[in-house]
Amino acid sequence: MGFNVKNIVYGITIISLISAQMSYADLGLISDQDGFVNVRESPSLNAKVIAKLKNDSVVSCVLEEKNAKFCLITSADLKDSGYVYKDRVDFFKAYTQVPVFKSSPLNANYKNNLININIEAKAADTNIQNYTKNALDEYHHYQGKKIFGTDGQRPDDRFIQLSQINIDAYGTKVKLNKADLEALFLPLNDQGKNELSTFKALYKGQNLYLFNTLNEGGAAAYHVLIHIYNGKLIDKKIWREDI
Repeated sequence: MGFNVKNIVYGITIISLISAQMSYADLGLISDQDGFVNVRESPSLNAKVIAKLKNDSVVSCVLEEKNAKFCLITSADLKDSGYVYKDRVDFFKAYTQVPVFKSSPLNANYKNNLININIEAKAADTNIQNYTKNALDEYHHYQGKKIFGTDGQRPDDRFIQLSQINIDAYGTKVKLNKADLEALFLPLNDQGKNELSTFKALYKGQNLYLFNTLNEGGAAAYHVLIHIYNGKLIDKKIWREDI
């Protein structure tokens, strides 16, 4: 099962997800008593409906104003961004977060008495032969897979790339190897740190979500989402938010 990959483009600044609580941009689950929500082209109940999303669809929500009633959302399940009523997005409020147990420059471990998640990375491959460019002269693919996290440049020693994620949930093991992850790059900041330890691991019952919003370069970002249910991999998605 490869990642479900989407590109989403819209015209506001994206700020990295830093909390499982509601902030500038956050991930949540669609939750409506009708079983779905209407996605509208502008923040009004009278606006045109451009799509529908079923309950439990994961979306990224941005509030354009602090007290806004509507979220500007993107999702791997949407072709374009749109608006939904903020109260129709559940920001994992009934979920328990698995804390970071330990981390290093190339590893982050999230752990409690039920769940153990290990995220591994490696120094970015700098071999130019493994990269291809698009018509805009941007580095677009790595080993035939679409690149995320480099803003069109070829990664150098200021980048790492994901290599493996091991999840042990309720005694069942799930593994994502480099074939699933190697096109996902993380830039190092000025202090040489990365975002491996900023993933959110949230669970309720047999549902476990692992996700992060990672720097794409400039103000843009990309979302990584992994969903485990009853010890089985249900979904893997990645989608980009560009300015």
